[in-house]
Amino acid sequence: MGGIISKYYSLLLSVKMYIEKRRWMDLKGLTVSFILALLGIFASLSLTNTAQAEEPAAFNSWVKTARIGGAELFTEMTAQEMGQIISNMVSQKVTVIEADSNLSSYLTDAQFEQELALMRSFAAEAHKRDLRVVWYYPSLEVLTPNGKNLEHTMFKDHPDWVQIGIDGQPNVFYGGSGRIHWVEKDAESAWMSPQSPYKDYFLDRVRKIAATGIDGLWLDVPLFNDIGVDWAGFDPYAIAKFKADTGLDAPVAENWTDSTWRRWIAWRRQEIALFLRDVASAGRAINPEFPLIVETVTLDYNATTAIALDGADLKNLEGITHVWEIDALSDGNGMRSSLEDDWISLIAMNKFGRAASGKKPSWVFTYGQLSDDAELVMAEALATRNNPYETKIPQMTTSVGADYRTRMFGWAQENSPYLFETQPGARVAVLYSSASRDYVDQAAGVGLYTNTTSNDPLWWTTNQIDSAYERQYLAEYRGMVKMLVHQLFLLKSLSIQLIQQS
Repeated sequence: MGGIISKYYSLLLSVKMYIEKRRWMDLKGLTVSFILALLGIFASLSLTNTAQAEEPAAFNSWVKTARIGGAELFTEMTAQEMGQIISNMVSQKVTVIEADSNLSSYLTDAQFEQELALMRSFAAEAHKRDLRVVWYYPSLEVLTPNGKNLEHTMFKDHPDWVQIGIDGQPNVFYGGSGRIHWVEKDAESAWMSPQSPYKDYFLDRVRKIAATGIDGLWLDVPLFNDIGVDWAGFDPYAIAKFKADTGLDAPVAENWTDSTWRRWIAWRRQEIALFLRDVASAGRAINPEFPLIVETVTLDYNATTAIALDGADLKNLEGITHVWEIDALSDGNGMRSSLEDDWISLIAMNKFGRAASGKKPSWVFTYGQLSDDAELVMAEALATRNNPYETKIPQMTTSVGADYRTRMFGWAQENSPYLFETQPGARVAVLYSSASRDYVDQAAGVGLYTNTTSNDPLWWTTNQIDSAYERQYLAEYRGMVKMLVHQLFLLKSLSIQLIQQS
């Protein structure tokens, strides 16, 4: 029987790999709970840390086996309130708490000291129950509640620190509607330049955080944001650094046939990676066992080109790994309205995240609305050896439900050696090229999922150009993943038939 399976497997591998660029999706009868295990190979920048030569030991211990839940904390909390949160986490089989306080806001030095005191207190209590704590800290976005109506905000106090778009406008906006749910009405969202003096201001605060006794830093939004402006990265500090690094003047218009524009696209990605390298080094200079967990919203799709955060660039940077925010189709009902090709896209993104993290642990958001859709999302994360951060769409520090989390994390705990402490047996690789994504698809359309038709106001997009069907490089890459899913599914079905007949 083994010979028959081997012969059939060889036949499958010899199938002509024809992927139609525009119509790569034609699924029929795929069982979405069957998850493909592919080995990914990704390119990365040749960057190394300047201070540390080894990874933190945490990458082979608690980070590697983490089951993560979020907690919203406040400086005014009592010890009893902290204790209740910690007890709930223990009962729900959580091992790592993502602690989210007020670090998103523009804080005075005195307010920041109160945050540090909260970190010390909460970490000490969590450690008594054998829990680890990583603290959420947005890096390049600073919020000022009601900033539209205040005299002092990050942007108003430091207008030269913010990112500037290609049109010369500052990367600042005010909230109040739509899918930007984290920016409240009239709140200022200021996006900071990693080349400006803001970087020193931020690194100084990272050093202070690393000395509090928390176990690691959960770093969000290290990117050139494209909500307020297009093609951020034209502030005077960035322009000067581009000139110093390349000898070139900054481009003046988006032009994909212009070699300077293409060089600028690559330079922006490198700058984000260098910024993250320096953040990790700042923390580990205080505590060598202080990992940096980078919340990475971009995966294999084309938004990476515009915002310049490419997870594949960080694989070789010591002390850094990812928590991949794999967005759902809808910020209202998650993946409940997904078509089969959307699940294929989710499989591809989970595999990308695991592979782009290299030999280091890989965490992922497992957004859900109800337990049935959330279970499928978490199943894909676990099947691809990603550690689940369980939360309810669209917010962090929430849960689909205590019973659901306890059941899923309990199963993950029982099977942890098979999920997180083994190596994949796959011998098939799908090669992914960040440069090809950038220079072939040229940031035209997002490509997160395929389904763009919905009346849901919180749907990921209704623009057809954003569908993965419409992208050249991404369509071919995702199409290859789809083909392998189908072929392996057929092989599995045949193997079952042969076993039943034997």
